[in-house]
Amino acid sequence: MYSFRVAIMNNISVVIPEVCQAIVKEYKDEIIICPKSPEEWTSIGKVFRDRWNVPHAMGALDGKHVAIRKPTKSGSLY
Repeated sequence: MYSFRVAIMNNISVVIPEVCQAIVKEYKDEIIICPKSPEEWTSIGKVFRDRWNVPHAMGALDGKHVAIRKPTKSGSLY
């Protein structure tokens, strides 16, 4: 709320968490799957090593970089 100057009761502060929770609820069993056996972990490690040339890795997360321009005269707050 304070970091992005969005009021706690603003529509966006209600909608975004609801949407994120709905996405996780819908896709968690399809997309976010955790291996349960050592063999599954080993096969994932082999894929990362062979395909991406990244040994000793078991997965990766991807994100989106969003540049936020600080308001004028905001000092070190941003």
